[in-house]
Amino acid sequence: MVPTIPYDILINLFVGLWIPFCARKQLRNEASIYGNPYFEFALLYQIFIFLPVSFYLYLKYPAWSWMYFLDPEEIPAYSAAITFLSYPVAMLIGYGYAAKAARRDQIRPIYSAMGATLFGLAMLVISTLRRLWTVASYADYHQGLGVPLWGDPLSSQLIVIISINFIPLLFFSVKFLREADQIA
Repeated sequence: MVPTIPYDILINLFVGLWIPFCARKQLRNEASIYGNPYFEFALLYQIFIFLPVSFYLYLKYPAWSWMYFLDPEEIPAYSAAITFLSYPVAMLIGYGYAAKAARRDQIRPIYSAMGATLFGLAMLVISTLRRLWTVASYADYHQGLGVPLWGDPLSSQLIVIISINFIPLLFFSVKFLREADQIA
C-alpha cells in the first residue's frame, strides 16, 4: 500500500473494517470474531504482505516514509518499532469494531466507519500531496531539492507494491462476498 506512515495507519484501519464487512454474514455464525478464517486472513495479510513491504520502504526511503515531517536520522529505533506496531493495532481496532457490528447485523456503523476513514485518508492526501509526490532526503526536501516521484525509481516500485498489496485483498474480498451470497 502507499508506504507513508500516516497513510498506512488509516489504510490498516480501513482494511480492518473492510474484511469483516465482506464476511459480515459469515461472522454471524462464527463462535468468535477472532478464531475464524477471516481474522486469520487479516493477520496473515498483515504479517506476510503489509508489514514486510512497509518495512522495506521505510529502510529504503525513510524520510519519504515520515513524509518529511520528522528527520529519520534523529528518530530512535524504538520509535520506528512502535510505529510498525501501530499498523496491526489499527487493523485490529478496525476489525474488532466491524466484526462486532456485523455479528449484531448492524451494517450502518461499518459504512460510517469506512466512510470516515476514507474521508480522513482523502484529507490527508490533499493536505500532503506535495510531500507524497516528492522524493528526497529530509534535508534536501526542506531545501527544495527533491525530485518528482515519477522521476525516481520509487514510482515503479510503488506500482509493484500496490499490486502486491491489493491483489490478495481483492481476491479474498470477492471470495468472502461470494461465500456470503450463499448464506440465506
